[in-house]
Amino acid sequence: MAIIRHYEDFVTALQAAGFSMAGGHAAGIYSVVGFSWNEAPCCETAVRWHTGDPDTDPWVWRMRLLAEKRGVAYGKFFFGKGGYITRDWYPCFLAARRGGMDFAAAYQAGRFSQTSRQVYRLIQEHGQVPLHEIRRLTGLAGPVIERALIDLQMGLFVTICGEQQNIAPSGAARGWPSTVLCTTEAFWDEAVFAEAAAMTREQAAGQITEQVRALNPAAPAARITRFIHG
Repeated sequence: MAIIRHYEDFVTALQAAGFSMAGGHAAGIYSVVGFSWNEAPCCETAVRWHTGDPDTDPWVWRMRLLAEKRGVAYGKFFFGKGGYITRDWYPCFLAARRGGMDFAAAYQAGRFSQTSRQVYRLIQEHGQVPLHEIRRLTGLAGPVIERALIDLQMGLFVTICGEQQNIAPSGAARGWPSTVLCTTEAFWDEAVFAEAAAMTREQAAGQITEQVRALNPAAPAARITRFIHG
């Protein structure tokens, strides 16, 4: 694993890897930066989690990547947890998970609940929607929305595209900033979907498997399969 000393190191390593778990835990697959570096001065790095420093806090890097449009998607893509996929590798994951289906076809195939469809349509209609607005507009309970959003992100139909502060009627900030979500089609250009359409699920899965093994030769086969297909 390359030593990550600051944000630019992280971006370089992530682009080289193509994908990564977020949150500092490899989950049996791979993570560009580990959470344990908080207690590892031997690594000669200033990286420290949850300090708020945009250059050295990996938690801040998630939204910084999206704000700076570096060709990386971030969302709950793997095992229901956060992860990154670069533009070069996103077509492979699209082909492996969606198999050329749009949301309507996936819903008809029974892959999503009615709640997921309601949330998807809301995001599709509004373009970009912060989580607090999804809660307000649907009237659904938080855990129900969270489950639907995880399913939609895992299916690569919805992705995080930034964050927005919830503002109270008084004009004061209310709580932590909310993640903002959009459809995958709104996030990426058409070329990404054209590249995905040019490969089969088997070809895509094979390429991802090869890269996972290059990053982590010890990754269990069953774990890799779950990582690829969601």
